[in-house]
Amino acid sequence: MRLTAGGRRLAAAALVQSLGIGLFMASSMAYFTRQVDLSANQVGSGLALAGVVALAISLLGGVLADRYGARRVLAAVYLGRGVCCAAYVLVTDFWQFMVVTLCAVACDRAGPPVLQALVAVAVPERQERTRLLAVVNVVRNCGLGVGAMAAGVALASDTQTAYRVTLIAIGLAFLGGAVLVLRVPELAAPSKAAEAAQEDPAERPARGRVLPDARYLTLTGLNFLLFFFDTRAGRLRRGARTDRRPGRQPGPSARGPARGPAETGKPTDVRQFREVIPMGKLYEGLTPALREFIAQAPMYFAATAPLSPDGHVNVSPKGGMDTFAVLDDTTVAYLDLIGSGAETIAHVRESGRITLMFCSFTRRPKTLRLYGTARCVFPDAPEWDTLIGHFGKHPIPRSIMVVSLTRITDSCGFTVPEMDLVRERDLQDRWGLRKSDQALEDYMREKNASSIDGLPARPRQEVGSRSTTRVADRS
Repeated sequence: MRLTAGGRRLAAAALVQSLGIGLFMASSMAYFTRQVDLSANQVGSGLALAGVVALAISLLGGVLADRYGARRVLAAVYLGRGVCCAAYVLVTDFWQFMVVTLCAVACDRAGPPVLQALVAVAVPERQERTRLLAVVNVVRNCGLGVGAMAAGVALASDTQTAYRVTLIAIGLAFLGGAVLVLRVPELAAPSKAAEAAQEDPAERPARGRVLPDARYLTLTGLNFLLFFFDTRAGRLRRGARTDRRPGRQPGPSARGPARGPAETGKPTDVRQFREVIPMGKLYEGLTPALREFIAQAPMYFAATAPLSPDGHVNVSPKGGMDTFAVLDDTTVAYLDLIGSGAETIAHVRESGRITLMFCSFTRRPKTLRLYGTARCVFPDAPEWDTLIGHFGKHPIPRSIMVVSLTRITDSCGFTVPEMDLVRERDLQDRWGLRKSDQALEDYMREKNASSIDGLPARPRQEVGSRSTTRVADRS
């Protein structure tokens, strides 16, 4: 089967734009929920509403094709889809998502009738039209599959940059489809007499019949109603599940007071709360997305505790984006500066247990916790010179905490406030620069020898090693 030049270009345009559709279908939900921070319900509701509004667009597309030419209208439809996909990069809330989605779905619904109109004016013979439409459907399915597989790259990396590159690639795919469509030659439309001569009398509709196939339209309407009510029922079921809370039994209050797991003796099934409380994710290692999140964090927290149940738990805030380093997928380190206490050093020397926490204070909430076992590396250790290169220059480094991670989890962070970073403080560095080496030694002897619970902190044999490190940092 050999297609005409116009048919081949039209099939190529269908293949290119279907690649974009495949990319979008496979990656859009993850992008909207993980990067734009829309809920799955918001995305689903927006797409359903846009689909309902755009039902009439398919009729409008045919009218525009008759008035302005199918080739130009189809190219405009593909171009509109590409612009909408590129516009998704700028979407930051639900209403912006709705506006762009309405335009995108309108272009998507207008495409099929305009494509058929272009086939009608580009291919003179009916049998050739049928073959061309069959080829278009085949290459479209192939393009959808290849595009979906290509979207796996963005899904695997799960970074904002990867998703944005994917959206731009989708826009370029639609742009390529529009260029190919403009190269399809339009033949003169056949006259009504010629159409009537080619038409099989058995296929002619009865005189005065407005609907070409009432049974088909009826089934299409019923299918839409079933889809609509099934969507509504699914949302109602999810809404019913959101009424459940830990320790409560479903059903009316006549069943008596709620009994929790402590009273019933049965553990609570956390699966029923997955749509109520955003569940965290457990990672085997630090993914590129997590590394990017860590690199952008202006501060983090280090929590430690002594082994004694009577000891004091300590949480230390850490500032400075150049004081933390990811060494590999399961190892991190941070630069410990001289301070008024040495709780973390004392606790790590006793047990090594530590938890590091990063919070997002930007528009996209997220909390990341790194659990692990830490060890203190002091300036006289052989590996000090290698590790210190991972951090920025600070005049008063005390130790480096190297943490082997045993558990990596994130959570929603929905209650953490959104704040703007004004600047990083350099007060500690300026304080250290005003002190002489001997003054810092005396300060650490007094303040850093032990924890508030009496645990040994900074080893005494390290006292003579500060001068070399301090001079090197000042230069």
